[in-house]
Amino acid sequence: MLIWLMGFLSAVTVICNLGYQKYYRPDLFVQLIQQTSSTPVLIATTHKTYIHTGEMMGVAREIKLANLLQNPLFLLAHQGQDPNTSTIALANTLKKLPRPFDLWLVNFHAPVAEAVKTCVTSDTKSMPSVDGYEYKLYHCQ
Repeated sequence: MLIWLMGFLSAVTVICNLGYQKYYRPDLFVQLIQQTSSTPVLIATTHKTYIHTGEMMGVAREIKLANLLQNPLFLLAHQGQDPNTSTIALANTLKKLPRPFDLWLVNFHAPVAEAVKTCVTSDTKSMPSVDGYEYKLYHCQ
């Protein structure tokens, strides 16, 4: 009986983020997006490994569970040896989307100046930091 009780308490601490904190917090990031963006959103990241996929899956799961955002779009811009492949993928995607929308670059490690030249950057320094998510916000009109 004691083993079952200890197993149950261990499971509760992990599930409720009491004993094992993840290094990233998609729940806080989704709340930030919901509070900041009043237009449709595109969440983009560079994609090198399955870690990047997992981080975006965490964001997508939180959006689905909270049911806060209407039809968010995601872009996993594959990044090989040349970081410009991610920049080109982002630029091509931005050209095709109807405006207005908010672009959230999350852990995006590629040059973006040319891709987002038609969008206005937002001051993210005044916004809270979120563990595991380095982000920039652009308003595309």
